[in-house]
Amino acid sequence: MNPPNGIPTSIPRADVAEVVMQALLEPNARNKAFDLISQPEDAPGTVVTTDFVALFAQTTPGL
Repeated sequence: MNPPNGIPTSIPRADVAEVVMQALLEPNARNKAFDLISQPEDAPGTVVTTDFVALFAQTTPGL
């Protein structure tokens, strides 16, 4: 599988750690799986996610 729009396949460790910690703290992330992608902060159209409550509220429950 190729990354979408040439997005690099690596994610900074600090970003992964932040998402993991937020997922552990956020009840809406419980029993859900999600894919994490990253792109340079200075890329056109990039939105840096800081509202993890809203982010995890958008996910759907697993089986």
